[in-house]
Amino acid sequence: GLDEAEGDAFCCLVALLEALGPPGLGGGADIFDRASRVHALLAEYDPDVARLLGAYGLETMPTTRLGVALCTRAGFRLQDCLALWDALLADPMRFQFCDYVVIAVLMLRRRELYQCRGDGGRLAEGLLLAPGEVAVTSVLRVAHAICAFERQCGPDSETPFPAGRVAPAPGAPVLLLPPTAALEAASEAASAVWGRLRKSWKAGRQAVRSGLQLVATGDGLPADEAAVVPPKQRSQHGGARCRAASVAVPGR
Repeated sequence: GLDEAEGDAFCCLVALLEALGPPGLGGGADIFDRASRVHALLAEYDPDVARLLGAYGLETMPTTRLGVALCTRAGFRLQDCLALWDALLADPMRFQFCDYVVIAVLMLRRRELYQCRGDGGRLAEGLLLAPGEVAVTSVLRVAHAICAFERQCGPDSETPFPAGRVAPAPGAPVLLLPPTAALEAASEAASAVWGRLRKSWKAGRQAVRSGLQLVATGDGLPADEAAVVPPKQRSQHGGARCRAASVAVPGR
């Protein structure tokens, strides 16, 4: 009856927790090894997002906040958690599938995460809100695709792709890609310098055009003087104005 069903459910929960262990619930030193594996996996499937997280020191956040306790603390809706748990429990390597779910969520929200560049706080907030902003059917579809590829061509398979791909060793640093904060800052500085040079060049070019126009028309002389100055002297006067204007052009 109902008492037997409740007893069976409790025994299944105890067996599940024993198989999962404390690290999977959010504690233990092994959580950092798992974070390293998840970040390495993200670097294989979406290196741009991996670099973005690395630039702000958020490499472990997808694992420690989204992947712990079988994704029950990630922010999925209850019905979505049930669908995820069906896939987790049906998989022969069920708890590994949780890592693929985390990668799928990040890949599906990559555009929104990239919009948070330049603001680490917004990026962290975007990571926490990501599970509630994606359809669980899309998450499962991408996670199953990653799972199928990893089982056939992962680092532990007979035919890894790309060739020579290896899994990170236990205790390896989580930061697997060089941070790009310095490169982004240098790129922004170069863009600012180029903008100033381009603006100066445009101003100088406009000054030269004005000088050429003076040469052609003899403008710039007082009205009474223009009336008596011969055309030849008028051109010489305009040429002097042109040479003065050309000083504003960079490189001249």
